[in-house]
Amino acid sequence: MNDLTTQDWYILMIDDCKAIVTEAIFTSNWALLEGYHQLGARLLLDTDFQKYAKGNNGFLATVAKTIKVSPRTLYYAMQFYQKYPDINTLPDGKAATWKKVITTYLPVKKEAAELENYKYECPKCGFRW
Repeated sequence: MNDLTTQDWYILMIDDCKAIVTEAIFTSNWALLEGYHQLGARLLLDTDFQKYAKGNNGFLATVAKTIKVSPRTLYYAMQFYQKYPDINTLPDGKAATWKKVITTYLPVKKEAAELENYKYECPKCGFRW
């Protein structure tokens, strides 16, 4: 019986399959980053959002609940856009992941207890939630 792993057609097929999976993961990661970047931009650049949110500590939680994401995700998305208004300036470029962005490139996170109580302050506008 022939060992498939030594057959040229099998080796080529495996290489192609690996390339397909790698490209799919890359595309998925980059699409997620673009989406969170757009979300942060949408919130930070909206003057009505900024005006209504200033001093309204529950507003971000209301927005988050309405669009079915966590307030923490909204906060990270705004931080992400603020720090990298041009997404193409990410240190890892298109090899970056959302997890790496929030754990490595964004400002130091607040204490866990503060995160649960939505006590943040946007350095750009002073908005607290």
